[in-house]
Amino acid sequence: MKKDLLRTLLKLSFAALYFLLMVFSGCKNPSSASMLPIVPGDQVTANIAVILPNSLAYWALDNPSLMRYELNFSGPGGQTITRTAAYGETVTVTVTPGQWSINVKVHDQSTGMIETIGDYRINAQPGQTDTVIVEIAYYILDAVLSYLLSFPSNTAANPVSLHFNQPLTNAHWNALLTAIDRAGRYVNLELTACTPSHSSAGGLSSNGRFNPNNSFSTGKSYVVSLTLPDAALSIPNAYYSSQLTFRYFTNLNTVHLGNNITSIGQYAFLDLNLTGHLTIGNSVTTIWGYAFSGNNLTSVTIPDSVTTIWVGAFQSNNLTGLTIGNSVTTIGNSAFANNNLTSVTIPDSVTTIEEGAFRGNNNLTSVTFLGAGVTTFEHAIFYPAYGNGNLETIYGLNGRGIYSRPDGSSTTWTYIGPP
Repeated sequence: MKKDLLRTLLKLSFAALYFLLMVFSGCKNPSSASMLPIVPGDQVTANIAVILPNSLAYWALDNPSLMRYELNFSGPGGQTITRTAAYGETVTVTVTPGQWSINVKVHDQSTGMIETIGDYRINAQPGQTDTVIVEIAYYILDAVLSYLLSFPSNTAANPVSLHFNQPLTNAHWNALLTAIDRAGRYVNLELTACTPSHSSAGGLSSNGRFNPNNSFSTGKSYVVSLTLPDAALSIPNAYYSSQLTFRYFTNLNTVHLGNNITSIGQYAFLDLNLTGHLTIGNSVTTIWGYAFSGNNLTSVTIPDSVTTIWVGAFQSNNLTGLTIGNSVTTIGNSAFANNNLTSVTIPDSVTTIEEGAFRGNNNLTSVTFLGAGVTTFEHAIFYPAYGNGNLETIYGLNGRGIYSRPDGSSTTWTYIGPP
């Protein structure tokens, strides 16, 4: 089997210490990208071209030639491959299709230090060629400003990708935002690999709370997209609308919640500019009041982990699509008010729909109940129609089913049949 079929790499370079590897492969979700090693080719194969950082990042290392990357692959049928790669290389490899896990270590030959910078699971697809670009995740704050200044001036429509990997203390968070502000570059800020600080202060606290420090305005208006750390467990409540959790993030249009967030606090993302589709992570159990109110979201997927959607959580967006998970028991007052929904599906877990939950969706004419367990219909759920008309009565008679009305102002509902 050809030797070059056994070459692999997949690593990145970083600034003066180490850095974490982030992979992008033409597919937005790195975990679904098929980026991989090589293996015997007596069956259909997959091809991957991996591009490591080169000239753009040379300033970040005193001596890039001393950096080595060790890649350990585990694949179908117990296959294992260990390879090394140098800074700045581009490698095309052929692999056996299937699920692969990859452990990546960086080795600084000047210090002898070795550190794992990434563990990945990838599905290599037969007959598919992917180009994988490995991006820098900075560990040294001093490098961030130089990196951003290496790009020309930009707008919010053309942000720079900035990946950061460091314990996210309040001081580090403020310094990172200051560097972004000084550079004057709009960024997609990726914090996935950041770890907690050792205090309960801002940044990412020791108890897993992500607090972007709403009293510090510097640099926040340059953040266009924000990916929260996987180590983040909650986003805190704001107790006054004048002290919003993400205050000053005036150009933030996309947020990727960490994979382990369990609670999204009151007013967390109130009155920002979030657009498009929002997927709530599978660890979230509670979405507090007005958490995403006053944005421009067009669709939302709420996972089965969520049990309560509190007052006004998604009101005053532009929602035309809504998926509510199968564990939600309470849909709060005005939770989805003032959107553009034309139909709604209520899962069979729901027992309470509070006042005005879907008011102001002026073209909402169809409601599907997947169960017969709603015991509390509060006033004017589907306002502007005053009250609930005959909906409670016919739901009591028919339970699970599809219900419709002729237009968004009608109080007369008709049972259509089972869903």
